[in-house]
Amino acid sequence: ACSRDDACCRWATRSGAMANAGGRLLRGAARAAAPDWLRAGGQRHGFRVREVFAVTEFDMVAYHLEHERTGARYVHMDCDDTNNAFAVAFRTPAVDSTGLPHILEHTVLCGSERFPVRDPFFNMTKRSLNTFMNALTASDHTMYPFATRNEQDFENLMKVYLDAVFFPNLERMDFLQEGHRLERDPDEPSRILRTGVVYNEMKGTLGSASTIFYNKLQEVQLPGTQYANISGGDPPHIAELTHERLVEFHKQHYHPSNALLFTYGDLPLERHLALVDEWALSRFEFSQAAFEVHKAISDSRVDVAQRPGMNHVVRVKGPPEPMLDKHGMYCLSRVLSDEAAHRQNEYDRMVGRILSTLLLDGPSAPLYTALIDSQVAPDFSPGTGYDGSSLHPTFGIGAQGIAGDDASIEVVKTALLNSLREIAVNGLDERRVEAVLHQVELSMKQRSTNFGMVVMHAIASAFAHSSPSDERSLIHALNESVTVNGKIERLVQEMRANPLFWQEQLIQTFLIKDPTTGELIFREDLVAVAMDADVHFVANQEAAEKENLAGLAAQLGDGDMLEIDRLSRELAEAQAQEQDPSCLPTLSVREDVPRIPEEMITYDDVHGDHGLLWINDQKTNGVVYFRALFDTSEVPVELLPLLSLFTSLLGNVDAGDMSYQDLSVESDLVCDGMSYAPTILPWYGEHGADSPQFPRAHQLAQYNRPNAGNTAAMYRQGVIVSSFCLARNLDKTVDLLGRVLGDSRFGSSMHHLESLLSTSVNSASSNITNGALGYARKWALASLGGEHARREALTGLSQIELLFECSQRLGDLVPAFEFLLDKVFRPEKMSMSVVAGGADIDRAKVLASLARLRSTLGEARSRTAPLVAPSGLPGQGLVRSLEARDAGVATYIPLPISVHNAAVSLSTEAAFGHQDDAAMMVAAQLMSSNFLHRHIREQGGAYGGGGSHDMGGQFSMYSYYDPRSDETLRVFARAAQWVCDGSFAERDVEEALLSVFGSIDSPQEVRTKGSGPFLYGVTQEQRQGLRDRFFAVNRDSVVEAARRHLGHIQSTDAFLAQPLQGVVAIAGNSETKFVDRAVAKSWELKDLQGKV
Repeated sequence: ACSRDDACCRWATRSGAMANAGGRLLRGAARAAAPDWLRAGGQRHGFRVREVFAVTEFDMVAYHLEHERTGARYVHMDCDDTNNAFAVAFRTPAVDSTGLPHILEHTVLCGSERFPVRDPFFNMTKRSLNTFMNALTASDHTMYPFATRNEQDFENLMKVYLDAVFFPNLERMDFLQEGHRLERDPDEPSRILRTGVVYNEMKGTLGSASTIFYNKLQEVQLPGTQYANISGGDPPHIAELTHERLVEFHKQHYHPSNALLFTYGDLPLERHLALVDEWALSRFEFSQAAFEVHKAISDSRVDVAQRPGMNHVVRVKGPPEPMLDKHGMYCLSRVLSDEAAHRQNEYDRMVGRILSTLLLDGPSAPLYTALIDSQVAPDFSPGTGYDGSSLHPTFGIGAQGIAGDDASIEVVKTALLNSLREIAVNGLDERRVEAVLHQVELSMKQRSTNFGMVVMHAIASAFAHSSPSDERSLIHALNESVTVNGKIERLVQEMRANPLFWQEQLIQTFLIKDPTTGELIFREDLVAVAMDADVHFVANQEAAEKENLAGLAAQLGDGDMLEIDRLSRELAEAQAQEQDPSCLPTLSVREDVPRIPEEMITYDDVHGDHGLLWINDQKTNGVVYFRALFDTSEVPVELLPLLSLFTSLLGNVDAGDMSYQDLSVESDLVCDGMSYAPTILPWYGEHGADSPQFPRAHQLAQYNRPNAGNTAAMYRQGVIVSSFCLARNLDKTVDLLGRVLGDSRFGSSMHHLESLLSTSVNSASSNITNGALGYARKWALASLGGEHARREALTGLSQIELLFECSQRLGDLVPAFEFLLDKVFRPEKMSMSVVAGGADIDRAKVLASLARLRSTLGEARSRTAPLVAPSGLPGQGLVRSLEARDAGVATYIPLPISVHNAAVSLSTEAAFGHQDDAAMMVAAQLMSSNFLHRHIREQGGAYGGGGSHDMGGQFSMYSYYDPRSDETLRVFARAAQWVCDGSFAERDVEEALLSVFGSIDSPQEVRTKGSGPFLYGVTQEQRQGLRDRFFAVNRDSVVEAARRHLGHIQSTDAFLAQPLQGVVAIAGNSETKFVDRAVAKSWELKDLQGKV
């Protein structure tokens, strides 16, 4: 469907006063004042107000209530935000690694008392205009949040959520689908296999070496607590969970006496309370057993006797990261509060987070210098830094990308100890402390579009960790979780009173005096964990699972196998049964979606050449957001792939007379850092010499889209530079940016450059497994050429391979970086976009400050003669080779994981502006919700899958954490045939339209407003045209469009056998039989392990 991240087709939304569709209620800043009963002691609908307090830094008022009959807690945050949020949370400590809380979270959403359809949660995603819907399992609590701007939608979703969590059906078939089940192996019917949505999700999640390492670290340092278990579930232990145990867990834990309800926004509280009481709480009495669930968390103590000392290194095995030579990890970590009596409060947690930033973040941080810049290791290990997510906060320091043997570990330990000792004696740079406090101030000046979700997470965590038996503890925790100013003021006072504040914090965390020598040494209560890579890790896991299942099969009699067959048939029949979702509430496109969006972004073309767009009518609370786009069309194609590495170095190398360390500190003192990234942008607007909307600083490129009638597509390439700062700091920010773009010195510290590249290589390789689907999609699309080939060269697997090559020839690259600096950052190549507004913004001053950047760059470029492009460098033929690939190629990318990620894409003529663009976006949403979800997730056991049609005309389908591969590709082909056959109703189209409008009308971050005209050339008239085409979509138009653009997919093997009907890529299990089948069918095999 149309993605929420597809900024060029989105509308911004207004958070001021408005009326809902029925005109019943004043909203936003014009909402009614709080009624008299909303004060401490006031009562309504079974609730008593316990506390009221103002959160002045965020212009909110917090109300803390208790349901007198059940003891349920309720927190409401009243503010003028029209993006209202709701959540219900329960304490759900994981007593083992069966994944019980996680599987229950899935299963309660499979049908409930009032809404007895198979999947009300996913059905509501298409009957709603929600801006956020999810369900989340943490290590000690589970929550069910949503957000929406529509008043009726809020009530609809609230009813469905309340019924789902308090009165779920919890059918055995749903447990088998979402949790785990046995089935016959389709390839060898005498064998059995295990599958299930969560089972396969966790096989994918736990396929990452970083995740395995972090879980082992938690197990070692927090024995005896729920945090030592894997709350999401460990596949071998998931198999131990029974349906009966899941039902019993729900009965005790999903009770109002163990619940927190949360609302946020401008809708009145009284209606929320009435609905909660009527639909759920009035049917319960107080439960002592549910009330005492908190003891498993709030009274938990780390079993110190089971915890090894730091001199005993606990080793764990994991899969090697693709393409790396060194896979070892090592981390020293300490639990900062072992038991409830020494629990950290919110102030302590804030201090811990700031200490973590001071020690670790950025090139000026001392531990970065000790480990990364010194080339002891390329990156920090998982578990490094302060982690306050559990009741027992931890602080770790470690390294990854090392050999992992005892000698390399000793080098890491020595480097860490020497650095910590130096800080303990000499302290931290006061300017870095000032910079961190400035970042806190800057963060408080802005509010994300789903700020209610941010507040909800903080309050849910505070609720889970507090004891309802200690009323003061609970109220204090809830209060402290949403306030900042008081904690910052206390910190500043303590720092002034105690010049050694940060040294004492560091010593208390990591060090102790040796009683013999008096030297500072590591504390004995630190734990040490190391990872050794095992190239056979996945194969051994697969073999162990097969052996376990073979042993289980040997114990099964004929009757047992018949029972497996019966359950498989019963589940398949239940999954195939058509559902009647009419019992679910819904919105209407005609009644609830405005023909014209509530806010139309307007802008001023300040210079008349689209060189600087000022986005109008925005209140930014004293913050200036700006972006500069530099055209790179004249960068030689041979150097284009180097732009990613080049931009990653900007701001991290010396600039002018400033060292990279000073540059880092100064940046944090004046702005929120600076971002530099190459980009390939499709262009949907007018163009040419007479076009009033095309920036004069840029050039367009054109290519013919294969398999789409060779229709022409336009794109441009550039580097985006962005930042934001307080208006008072804009001059300093611009000066700093001019220094970086005008006079970065890449060759002044080759040692540091080597460290930066080593970190990039390690980070990129570590992300391949978790980002497998995204990489597979980019690689598949690259065979279409044009913008897709260049995007793959800059951000895909090709770029990761290029980084490895660059790491061997770094010295040769300095002239290329100097050439790119001179070629890219020229004032005549720059266009800008600015979002700033409100009483505290002086537009003239902002424009004058930004104008100085042009003059600074002009002066910098005039000081040197144009440079000659170097040749013979890494990546020289990369773009050409990608553009030369066959557009009908299929690729298998073997990875050290146990599941697959599949991607298929087809080029169509229905790009933005085509008569079928809206119909094809709706078709993709229909296929996702009504076909792919059922066949890939419910029946196939994958964690997820879906389809999309983007504004460039690319129609895509995908699956992730998928146990199947070739069968999923057949499902993709059947999905195309399904939509062409029109096997859906007019109501299904209505629901798909609601999903699409929910996406394009969702709130947009202030900093990205104006992206449509600035980046993609989309005018308001064009956007309204697309909206009008959505309103014209019906069942017939979807079928007609699908037949025109997908009708050629006639065979279920369309994406398996030659000639392929699209581009295909699968990244996944290197041990699967599909690898052999793919090679036999002339698939391309991209072996990253061999560093292709």
